[in-house]
Amino acid sequence: MNPPGPPISTPTRSVPGPDGGPRRSRGAGGAWPGRTVVFISLVCALIGVGFRVAGQTPARQSREQALKAVSVAKLPLFVNWPPGIPGRTNGPFVIGVLGNDPIGELLATELKDKVIEGRPVRLIACRDAREAADCQLVFIAGSDPKAARDICRHLAGSPALTVSDGAGFAKQGGMVGLVVVRRKVRLELNPEAAQQAGLRFDPNLLQMAELIHSSPADPSSR
Repeated sequence: MNPPGPPISTPTRSVPGPDGGPRRSRGAGGAWPGRTVVFISLVCALIGVGFRVAGQTPARQSREQALKAVSVAKLPLFVNWPPGIPGRTNGPFVIGVLGNDPIGELLATELKDKVIEGRPVRLIACRDAREAADCQLVFIAGSDPKAARDICRHLAGSPALTVSDGAGFAKQGGMVGLVVVRRKVRLELNPEAAQQAGLRFDPNLLQMAELIHSSPADPSSR
């Protein structure tokens, strides 16, 4: 594994889920509620309902970026990762931000004192695609389609959920695209790309998103 990138936030203690059942993501003192409530909050984020990021003013961070951060923070609750992968079933749940984007700071606020799958969250700034391969979720910033395509090609087969707000990301082989339409965030999901990495989207997530197929010209779709 590559040396970890610089942390964006500091994780807190892990709260394991019940034995024999799915583990829910909760924060210290129950900071994240049950799955149904979290699903409703994700829906609200996608339709642009009343979310503000603590400590941020409209002059410093746009409402669109805040909604994207909320969406990214909630996504792991609706994705199933393959079990039994060394280094990925214990220790922190690592979310990486690749590229220069203010969403890193917003995610740090959204994920403060949270855990995912009973594991503390660690948010890092990735220096390159190789380092991103050690993450469970990677947000790829920037609008360069070729760069995003190259990153997806490098991460192909790695159980890392790839997310980006770049145009056509899901069609280029990415797993989750965030598209802003009329000040609302719309999800574009590529189930094929996720399945190739051993990931599965929750049916509820599939119902509220637009499903995209990889372009035949995309090497990651072969």
